[in-house]
Amino acid sequence: MWTRRDISIDKKIHIYHASVRFVLLYGCECWATRIENERKQEAFDHHGLTTILRVKYTNFISNETVRNRCANIARISQTIQEQGLRWFGHVIHRPPYELSVTALEPTPLPNWRRRRGGQLKTWLDAVHQDIEVVLGPSVFGVRRWRRECIELSRSAAADRHAWRSTIRDIIEAG
Repeated sequence: MWTRRDISIDKKIHIYHASVRFVLLYGCECWATRIENERKQEAFDHHGLTTILRVKYTNFISNETVRNRCANIARISQTIQEQGLRWFGHVIHRPPYELSVTALEPTPLPNWRRRRGGQLKTWLDAVHQDIEVVLGPSVFGVRRWRRECIELSRSAAADRHAWRSTIRDIIEAG
């Protein structure tokens, strides 16, 4: 379908955005992605867009030029970051007895330990890293940053319109 000439490029981009990117990013608000996974997703996305636009690899066209020609489709990493922050805002507004809110608590569940070795990046670590762009670097220390960051985020997310503009600021800064 992407190589057919009887379908306009705008329709192809619309179908690509509605079907392929939707499946690619399904549930991304809960991901703690690694850089190598983001690169693979970006490469897949870029390959799809260049196929739609009929850009050959021998043409030296930058990724940003391809994105601009595709009605400014956002990068995969920006979309994942935005969806994660939006989900974090939803979780903060939920009642404290729900499981998603309990998962934000800095105290781990009983009989739970992190495994030995290099620690994996958790979803909350990724959200904290994104929020640090607006709030500034952490001054709370290693042990207290989660609790303090969540409290600051609760106060920031209390006003939904301000939270949306904060998310936009984070995406534009990143």
